[in-house]
Amino acid sequence: MQGNYSGLSILEKVGDQWRFKNSIEGFDISSKSFVFAGDFKIVVNHEFKGIHVLDLDKDYSLMKNLLVLGQVGFDSNIFSYQNRILYASNQGVFDFNAKTSTLKKDSLFTSLFFNKDDAINGKLNVEEENDRLWGFSPQNVIYVTQDSFDGKPERKKISIPSFFRQ
Repeated sequence: MQGNYSGLSILEKVGDQWRFKNSIEGFDISSKSFVFAGDFKIVVNHEFKGIHVLDLDKDYSLMKNLLVLGQVGFDSNIFSYQNRILYASNQGVFDFNAKTSTLKKDSLFTSLFFNKDDAINGKLNVEEENDRLWGFSPQNVIYVTQDSFDGKPERKKISIPSFFRQ
């Protein structure tokens, strides 16, 4: 599956090459970031139109149901991290519950990335290889990793002001 300006498309691998198979009928919202929340459930984040929860048919060709949760802040993205679906925006970090299709603010991750003196811009990036989440504030590059002693998330920062990163 790939997101594009016209919605979501399904690709299939034929031999060594990927090719277009079909678009998801009934959904034409620009889809930069999305995650699977089940076999046939996709959660799409659109920066201005909000979060869209799609239920698809078994062929991934037709949207059967759509739930729009709306916009929760800006500078947002949705992603999978440690078997969870998380949504980040300038309003904080939220946990997406796939069973109820609801968001709940994650107070721990929000406090780690949205320190009132050094808050990130909203978007988070996953580094799967080292199991880290990365964010960028005006003064620092911030990442969260699991503490090797107790396993709790721990905030680390690298002092690199934004004017050096341009």
